[in-house]
Amino acid sequence: MGAGRWALWLAVALSASLAEAADLGAPEGAVATADVGPRIEIYDFPTGPLGPEPPPILRLRGDVIWHTYRLDDPDASVEAVMQGYRTRVASQGFETLLDCAGRECGGFDYRFTIGLIPAPAMRMDVEDFAHLSLKDGTDYATILVSRVLRAIFIQIVTVTPSGEAIEIVEAPKVPAGAEPVQPKTETDRNLLEVLLRDGHVRLADVDFATGGATLAPGSEARLSRVAELLNGRPDLNVVVVGHSDNEGSLDGNIALSRSRAQAVADALARLGVDALRLEARGIGYLSPITTNDTPEGRAMNRRVELVIRD
Repeated sequence: MGAGRWALWLAVALSASLAEAADLGAPEGAVATADVGPRIEIYDFPTGPLGPEPPPILRLRGDVIWHTYRLDDPDASVEAVMQGYRTRVASQGFETLLDCAGRECGGFDYRFTIGLIPAPAMRMDVEDFAHLSLKDGTDYATILVSRVLRAIFIQIVTVTPSGEAIEIVEAPKVPAGAEPVQPKTETDRNLLEVLLRDGHVRLADVDFATGGATLAPGSEARLSRVAELLNGRPDLNVVVVGHSDNEGSLDGNIALSRSRAQAVADALARLGVDALRLEARGIGYLSPITTNDTPEGRAMNRRVELVIRD
């Protein structure tokens, strides 16, 4: 990528703050693929890499804006694009709280710590990406750059703290004679929605025999619903990822979680999902979602997830 491209880009709005600019720009030739916000929400802002424990985060509340871009340039590297951002933010006086790439950030599971705009607007290769966490006064931003095949994908999230609130008034009454609404289970209601939004989703009610990879009774009934949803979206390819608690060795837990992921993938294939759309991985206890110090926490960490892959 030539110096002229970055010079043109860096010359724009060098004095703008995050609050004023709303995003941090993009390389010349990039096209915008998504803009979401501003909207009041909570954003978990990473300040350190993922390790055996969850990464340190700041839970920010305020105006959150998401921007994604795609740069079709086979010669551009993730590091060259990120170096352009480093130059830009340094010239604006932003403080860098985290600057990592690939395995330095935590590898495969790091994508779960940052949130992604769904494909095709944003794609991430867990082996080829870089990430910046920035602060400017009271404003925050994350920049994620990843190469997938011949394109560079960029996601920028900015957070401006805000105290805005919607006024709460007396709750409306249910009209007499109205039929009660029966909510569906979270899996039925949200599985596909969450998978598309976050890039991954936990499969609830999928259990195994203690210490083994045999699906417990009732699990295939739940997987039949999952298969139905996947068959309705033949464009989605997924990785079935097995997770464990931290009891026992890492190697043993990786092997067990991989066997359990494969059992789920095999069940989905039997239920009509093309096996070529499925891949099974096991990562043991490397990505806990809560503490392993209690039986309840260990039970939550033993899980199977679907992750969208390209």
